[in-house]
Amino acid sequence: MHSRESSSGVIGWGSKGPAQAQNLSDSLADANSDIVVKIGLRKGPRSFDEACAAAFSEENGTLGDIWETISSSDLVLLLISDAAHVRPFSLVILMRKCLHT
Repeated sequence: MHSRESSSGVIGWGSKGPAQAQNLSDSLADANSDIVVKIGLRKGPRSFDEACAAAFSEENGTLGDIWETISSSDLVLLLISDAAHVRPFSLVILMRKCLHT
């Protein structure tokens, strides 16, 4: 049986994402946990560059596409704005159900 690393996906950067992602990452590191915190964002917006500046990167597997991050995470923190997550919320639920059945 192949074991994969556990991960927590943080979707969105905005006003909550940076602090939540960094606090979660720091807390897991302090607990000597091997759970990886991965940020899921759309490529292009300035938030992708801001996440890179905060030491999250595609190269080390801690930054990636929203949908890939959701599908590969064991836990997902949906931190996009209320107005932005009305539409994708049902897709997130459906994706999580399909992956874990």
